[in-house]
Amino acid sequence: MILMKQSYLALWLSFAMIAGPAFAEEQQLIIPVSKPRLPRYAVPDCPPSWQPSPPAELPKFGDPKTDPKLPAVEPKNEPAGPNQLAGATETGTQPGAMFNPTMFGDLIGISGCRIVTIPNSFTTIPIFGTSTTNSNSVVTTNTTNTTNTTTTVTTTVVPPDEQPPFDVIVTTSTDTVTNTNIVTNTANSSTTQQVGSYQVPTTQKICGVPIVARYNGFKVTDNETPRPVDRVYVTYNNFQDVNRAYLPATIPSVTVQRQMVGFEKTYMGGDASIGMRLPYIQVNGFSDPGSNIVGDLNILFKYAWINNPQTGNVFSTGMILTLPTGNSAGLLADGSEVPHSTLFQPWAGFIYNFPRIYVQGFTSLVAPTDSRDLTILFNSISAGYWLYRTNQNQLLSAIVPVVEVHVNTPLNHRTQDDIIFFKDQVNLTAGVYTMFRRLTVGAAIGVPVVGPRMYDYEAIVNANLRF
Repeated sequence: MILMKQSYLALWLSFAMIAGPAFAEEQQLIIPVSKPRLPRYAVPDCPPSWQPSPPAELPKFGDPKTDPKLPAVEPKNEPAGPNQLAGATETGTQPGAMFNPTMFGDLIGISGCRIVTIPNSFTTIPIFGTSTTNSNSVVTTNTTNTTNTTTTVTTTVVPPDEQPPFDVIVTTSTDTVTNTNIVTNTANSSTTQQVGSYQVPTTQKICGVPIVARYNGFKVTDNETPRPVDRVYVTYNNFQDVNRAYLPATIPSVTVQRQMVGFEKTYMGGDASIGMRLPYIQVNGFSDPGSNIVGDLNILFKYAWINNPQTGNVFSTGMILTLPTGNSAGLLADGSEVPHSTLFQPWAGFIYNFPRIYVQGFTSLVAPTDSRDLTILFNSISAGYWLYRTNQNQLLSAIVPVVEVHVNTPLNHRTQDDIIFFKDQVNLTAGVYTMFRRLTVGAAIGVPVVGPRMYDYEAIVNANLRF
């Protein structure tokens, strides 16, 4: 009997354990759970050690991709803070520092020994001739006396341009009738005298004539940037009093003007580009076959090994190929033509951005295919300061003052004894860029600071239009 009661009690407890929670849940009952006893060493006012830690703070905005239980909440449109790299954006996606202004560049001032024409100066060339007079008199007594005189003048003319001389012969005859008795007489005479002159422009051999028509527009810093950019651009340079350190006082001030047009197109996702540029040069101060010519075509290749879209930092390398497509630059003093070889110019460049300052620079080496040409090492660095910039879609996006230092080092033909030569130079360029949405316009002044003054000063204006 007792065994049966124990069986019924066990059966009921089993049923209660199985059906009780389900019934309580169905009836929405709360089954209390008793607390465990506190340890004897616990301080009564302290929270019990079994209490779970408070839940971690949820993110401010939900992301349904990572937390489907939390509904997504759109962030408020708060005004963006100042951009450390740049202000203006490219259609609202790229910061303006992605388009740091280009470098202005300088004139390298390669010179040579040439026969030049002095402007407004002429040399008088005399013309000498030989005059011969033959006089014959025939006398008949008590009859009419006739005297025949024949004069022949031979003039030797020496024309310009080293052509062979030629003679001009003029003959005149005179008959004289008299009624007197004269004894027969014959006389011959010959004299040499100047019979005329002509003028030719004055020429002079000068070692130090700038050969800017040939060596111009090929340097890597001429309106160039290390970053691959889709753009078209123009540049105007005006160099005043070029090579005054070498030219004699008989030659007035020589000025050089250069216009250059070019374009650049990116590929490989904007990490590489190819471009072309072409200069046109005018030299005022003396007449020379290379004074007003179209320069050589330059083809530029560029690849950015580092092209960080967040920081705007760039490290790139490339090559400039200068092809001898332009006009001849004339003759040198020894009668040979100015070398017109192909120029290879490998280069490396960088851009590094700070919060309001950026630094960029180039190093390049010019290697010609003609040994008479020059091998030159170029090193240039530029620093710019974002004086004004904005992230808003405004017409004026930035104003950037810049300063540049250019060090030009010839590796051969360093003295005036060479038919073509080049001196060590350090040139300083300072200016300001005004940046609009896609247009950047710059103006600068350049002066030589170390070495012979290859020019007094340089004025530069350029414009770059991104597309």
